[in-house]
Amino acid sequence: MRDSGTDLVVDDHPTFDRWVGLFNCVIAGACAAIAIDHYRPGGELRDVFLLLIVPFAILIAALGLWRALARPDTFLHVDGAHGVVRLVRRTVLRRTDRRWPAAEVVRFVRAQRPGRDGEPAYRLRIDLADGTTLPASTLWLTDSAAIDGVIARAHALLGK
Repeated sequence: MRDSGTDLVVDDHPTFDRWVGLFNCVIAGACAAIAIDHYRPGGELRDVFLLLIVPFAILIAALGLWRALARPDTFLHVDGAHGVVRLVRRTVLRRTDRRWPAAEVVRFVRAQRPGRDGEPAYRLRIDLADGTTLPASTLWLTDSAAIDGVIARAHALLGK
């Protein structure tokens, strides 16, 4: 989060998730390639196991690649001077850039879901006047105070 007095910027970059996805893609793809390379038709039980491994490894490789390419970077800019909220979600494949005047933004709220080890996870959400709710961040955090601080600052900038 960056706060410059009249502007609030929240940047999310799921870099670790992308690296995990690429790692899964490479390892599972290598397993599939090795299994295909060692396949020798002959009806042995070993060949059946190799044929069972290949589709699963290819599926895991595809899911890893999808995870690396489809996880969005999220950029939220609350411009208090001009009364505009801008949300940019960018992936390797696509970019969406949306803007709303302050009057269309009803509030910023903290979204919650069950996290690991029974500890809840939170992220920032935007509620619009037309009833639409949008996630304003990609990453889920366990620190609710940090999210509440962003919400309070965004509301102060927009006069809500």
